[in-house]
Order: sequence, then C-alpha cells, then structure tokens
Amino acid sequence: MAMEQHCPILQITGYKNSSKTTLMNKLIAKAAKNHWKTAAVKHHGHGGKPSTKATEKDVTII
Repeated sequence: MAMEQHCPILQITGYKNSSKTTLMNKLIAKAAKNHWKTAAVKHHGHGGKPSTKATEKDVTII
C-alpha cells in the first residue's frame, strides 16, 4: 500500500445477541456495492479454547 493511501478500520463491539453480525453483514454488502475491498476478522477474547464449529453467523458470502 502506498504511503499516501490509508486503510480505514471499523471495529464493532457489543453484547451477545445484540445484532453485531447482522450489522456487519449489512455494512459489508453496502461496501461491496460500492466496489470497496473489505475484510473481517472475528476475535475470540473470552479465554479458553474457541469452538472450531462454524455457525451460520460465522460466514458471510457476498
């Protein structure tokens, strides 16, 4: 990435079942319509070993 370019970062946080994933899906879809490149990282910060079983909430396909 060239020095004059920037990469905006948006962080979504919230309580469990507060529609964070729904919001992210809508934002990613809107970005895709505007031809923006996007990436999403899911962070497991609860201690212990995260479940390796993917749920419907873990996958977004545009």
